[in-house]
Amino acid sequence: MAGMSKIIENDSAGSTRDHTACLSWGAVKESASFLEDEKATDVLVLDIGMQSSFADFFIIASAQSLGHMRGLVKNVDGVLATHNLGPRGTKRGVNDDDNWILLDCGDFIIHIMTGEARAFYDLEKLWFESPRVEFRE
Repeated sequence: MAGMSKIIENDSAGSTRDHTACLSWGAVKESASFLEDEKATDVLVLDIGMQSSFADFFIIASAQSLGHMRGLVKNVDGVLATHNLGPRGTKRGVNDDDNWILLDCGDFIIHIMTGEARAFYDLEKLWFESPRVEFRE
């Protein structure tokens, strides 16, 4: 993580957390940037580490269509592979009726959703105590 700027956010209790200390921060940052570069909309990273025992970060992104979602899911694997990571589990494709794909990457989880699913499930509101983290320098 040499050369990476230090990003510190206040959590809801007022203490600070160094996001760059997480071993997977580079993969989080690159995955979120990739999704945004590939035209996913409203890409954000939430630091859920203070509220969760199962992951440190959520990456949430909206796909513009089912085909777009398929491409994002397929190609984010390349970014993860550069960090010797891959999504856990066996589901690898996107079915015609899918509106939310969750990729469990261990320390972080990638949520790729249709706009309708994102509005309905509103993860940002559910995890409102989790600070948003800037992933672009």
